[in-house]
Amino acid sequence: MLSRRDAIQGLLGIGVAATALPKEWVKPVVNQIVLPAHAMTSCSGFTTEPINESITITVTSAEIQGPIVVARNGGSTFSGSDTTTIDSCRDGQNLTVEVNFSGELDSANNQITGDLTIIQRCGPDLVCEQISTYSATQAPVDSGSDLGDYEGTVIGTLRCCDDFS
Repeated sequence: MLSRRDAIQGLLGIGVAATALPKEWVKPVVNQIVLPAHAMTSCSGFTTEPINESITITVTSAEIQGPIVVARNGGSTFSGSDTTTIDSCRDGQNLTVEVNFSGELDSANNQITGDLTIIQRCGPDLVCEQISTYSATQAPVDSGSDLGDYEGTVIGTLRCCDDFS
């Protein structure tokens, strides 16, 4: 199985991975990347689990570094997405992971809130999807600057196909 860290490093690219990922994961946002069995044809049911995980977001003058890196456009809101093929799955199709990361930086309260969606597909078929929101506060608070690390929580649901194992 491919770890979430390996998958996200693939999304970010080798040059950015070191600055965007923490040195060690305390709790993953996605517990694992599930590689589908080659013989499966479609999903017959989904299992849904709650998510309550930690997140670290780093704000620099040029970008917001979280699950993916998103450029700061001068305003308080940001959004971005990235899709990466991480492996092959059944019938020669691609296993892809799409990450959508958006939010708002509240400089006055040293807080970031937003949405995080992670979708895994084997070809056109949904394998897993995480739909979540997050809230993170600057730690430690740097009065007068919104630059630095923000620690917080991702809350949502993880829905995965029961047939893929």
